[in-house]
Amino acid sequence: MRNIIIMSSLAFLFGSLGAGCGGQDSSADDGRIVYVVTIHPVAAIMEEVVGDRAEVVCLLGSGDSPHAYAPRPSDARKVQGASALVYVGKGLDTWAAGFSAARKIELMELLPAEYRLRMAEHGHGGHGGGVIDPHFWTDPLAVKAMLPGLVEVLCELDPDGGETYRANAETFSGELDALHAEFQRTLQPVKGEAVFLFHPSLRYFLKRYGLEMAGVVEPFPGKEPTAEYIRKMKRVVAERGVKAVFTEPQLSEAPARVIAEETGTGLFVLDPLGGVEGRGTYAELLRYNAKVLLEALK
Repeated sequence: MRNIIIMSSLAFLFGSLGAGCGGQDSSADDGRIVYVVTIHPVAAIMEEVVGDRAEVVCLLGSGDSPHAYAPRPSDARKVQGASALVYVGKGLDTWAAGFSAARKIELMELLPAEYRLRMAEHGHGGHGGGVIDPHFWTDPLAVKAMLPGLVEVLCELDPDGGETYRANAETFSGELDALHAEFQRTLQPVKGEAVFLFHPSLRYFLKRYGLEMAGVVEPFPGKEPTAEYIRKMKRVVAERGVKAVFTEPQLSEAPARVIAEETGTGLFVLDPLGGVEGRGTYAELLRYNAKVLLEALK
């Protein structure tokens, strides 16, 4: 119902603001092309690819959760003034599909099928195991696999920037390989450990580096779990010998704190979105989470 209300509001909003930009490219004040993105990880990836060729504008702030976000009139204006809107897709920032944009780029459509994970039995946003997990960016090899499709679309939008996009993507791909090798080494001591996430935001990362998701604190992002669910998860923590419970900066830590305190388990903060000092670039964001996991699970 909430999604229906949001999409209806978007339709009214976009109708009142007029049509989008059609096929015309928009430019920043310094003449660069503008790409609007929904969340910071997408901005971080786009900035690696476009470099100085374009400006990347992110709609959500560092404290915003895409699961609970309500688009504003200013967001619609930003999107309408851009060459393209880049978003993740279903299960995360679906509300972005309602924007009127010159071009929409859904990254999950560019991710090869073999890299996609389906949601676990805990569910996500009200869905079960048949839904694709949208948090692909937490796996550097999934991002690398998505890059060729992204570059192809960007080259269609901006043919003159093709050489820049391809060269930057090649450099970024090498950096992703190096990150992957780094995490294989650093996380080896905790391989096989059970992890109790706040919500299923780092499953791609856990699967890539041999960690297991034992459960989630908040199965429906933005909606606090019931008392019965918390009791059930406390049993899981005890039975599985979970060493740490994780919370996230964008959502209330209250239910995670209850589980951690009542089971005598450590409470740590993982960040799937970043956008703050020390977690600004793509590499910084993933390194932060790898460091937290290593500290919590050793």
